[in-house]
Amino acid sequence: MIILSGVFEGVSAIAPATNEKIEIISLLNRKGLKWILSSMVSNFTKFPPLGLVLVMMMASGFAERSGFIPSIMKTLTTVPDSLMIPAIFIIGICSNLASDAGTVIIPPLTAALFYARKKDPIFGMILGYVAASAGFTANLFIAGTDVLLAGITSASAKIANPAYDVYPTANYYFMIASVFV
Repeated sequence: MIILSGVFEGVSAIAPATNEKIEIISLLNRKGLKWILSSMVSNFTKFPPLGLVLVMMMASGFAERSGFIPSIMKTLTTVPDSLMIPAIFIIGICSNLASDAGTVIIPPLTAALFYARKKDPIFGMILGYVAASAGFTANLFIAGTDVLLAGITSASAKIANPAYDVYPTANYYFMIASVFV
């Protein structure tokens, strides 16, 4: 972006909401560097995904330290073989409660579960990955992705209508149905 700002310095566009002319200024000079450093904190604090990432990092640490993840593993070892694959899919699909970490966490956990049941752990790992990826963002609960997308959508919608808000529950029924589809 810094290099592109230098290349396109002086190019302008009209903001559709305000009809204001916005001109690209170079960030490759002293003035641009000063702007980068002086607005860094406000840029990060106004960026909707940052809060979600911080909360998800704290939540995953808490889930591990409190024994929640080992407890889920013990519970899954008692699921009958006929229901294991559907259970893995529901848990994998709902793993986006941990944001993108679900696609990293679920495959090795599923491989360990299959290994403990004397089944092929490679198949378990593949199944876990498919389960976490296939229904990504579908969930039975309001997840961080819903909050993230609502924040981004609200910010975009405010360009056209400053009073418009999009709530994380905007597509809740669709997401619940998507888990089972």
